[in-house]
Amino acid sequence: MGNKGQIYSRIGYEEAMSSRKNILEMQINLLNLMRNIGEYKDLRKKELIWKIKMKSLLKEVKEKVRDIESKVPKSEELKDHRKNDIPKEMVTKEEMKEIKEFKKLKEEKIQKESSIELELEEIKRKLQEMS
Repeated sequence: MGNKGQIYSRIGYEEAMSSRKNILEMQINLLNLMRNIGEYKDLRKKELIWKIKMKSLLKEVKEKVRDIESKVPKSEELKDHRKNDIPKEMVTKEEMKEIKEFKKLKEEKIQKESSIELELEEIKRKLQEMS
């Protein structure tokens, strides 16, 4: 009585194997996609870190330039002009928080990546057995 409304169809062995192979290949493609997305996220985070480092280095250079400029005698007109050209840039607390998050996510990514690699190897092994 519990089978009411269910329809079953018999498929041949060849078709079943072909379908199984297709499913395994799709799993491989999805795992590869997940790995690529993870790598993309890591690259974006690295880009952010490099931007923050560059910003910090630029700040240091600007401070050194200001220090040198303060030691060199200048006319009043030049002093006024230089003050308006220097923007105030600093690494924010949010950016530092993002750096810490990146380190944490990097560790998680390594663990996730190893599990993805294990799944890929298992699926490839199954495909080899089927061939």
